[in-house]
Amino acid sequence: MYSRPSHPQQENTHRALAYIGHEVHCIDQNPQVIESLSDGRVPIHEPGVKELLAMHLPLSFGGWDSFDPQSDVVFIAVGTPCKPNGDADLTYVEAVAAEIGQRMDEKPYLTVVVKSTVPLGSARRVESIITAALREREINTRLDVASNPEFLREGSALYDTFYPDRIVVGANKTFSANVLRELYTPILEQTFAHPAGVREPQTNKLPVFITTTATSAELIKYAANAFLAMKISFINEFAGLAEHVGADITEVANINSSPCSRSSGAPPSAFWTSPLNHTPTTPGTPPSWRSPSAWSTSAPPSRPTTRWPSPPSKRSTQN
Repeated sequence: MYSRPSHPQQENTHRALAYIGHEVHCIDQNPQVIESLSDGRVPIHEPGVKELLAMHLPLSFGGWDSFDPQSDVVFIAVGTPCKPNGDADLTYVEAVAAEIGQRMDEKPYLTVVVKSTVPLGSARRVESIITAALREREINTRLDVASNPEFLREGSALYDTFYPDRIVVGANKTFSANVLRELYTPILEQTFAHPAGVREPQTNKLPVFITTTATSAELIKYAANAFLAMKISFINEFAGLAEHVGADITEVANINSSPCSRSSGAPPSAFWTSPLNHTPTTPGTPPSWRSPSAWSTSAPPSRPTTRWPSPPSKRSTQN
């Protein structure tokens, strides 16, 4: 299994996959990056990374000349910086897709996974680039490009990788969904030993495995990011109001399972009925809805309720 690490949070993914038993080889074009990662030096600080680096994991680093053309799963995890007009720059994503198409050998199945945050339709674009390169080389391989977005918090990325609330896989072919389901089985079933240096989870709740189409998975990532921004703006407005009227914004924010303090993108119970409670066996099956109470972890304390009299209706108002 191969990836090309560039984003700091995505660097946690290959370490976590190696920790749960997969053989992982990471590709980068910068020799200094390869040397640094091989020596155990990383450009980020995350709880637990130091302890993982001290372990002898099945994890290695190299350039494209070390690429294994018989890889089972190929992850694309590269940056997508903004262009001057605000659009995402897919230059790196497309360059990696072209390299994969030029280097893969013929095999029954090939699953390529896009973990980068990309615009809608990028999985189809990546698939067309790889397919064109394979066809030019007369390589017959059943290819599927899946989308597997991440929902990681800075400072807790490693924890969120090992103990996610859900894993979203957008795959257009059943074999890719099954491959990724098997890949993440130790995390989905929580059968791995708790890694040193990472805080232990507060609950024993297992992650939800969600399968959908690649385009839907891409949109789920943007929806989660937008919803997080909306939550921040929402609670900031109420914080100003609370300060003005003398209310405690902490108590307001913590109603119903801390809806406004969950920065992982998980929807809260009081503000969103979540579609993320579905594990279909066939990719593309739309997610089902679940009630808001499914997100509640504890009932709010009972408090006396003040009921104000209703204003008179417009019809009974005297001029």
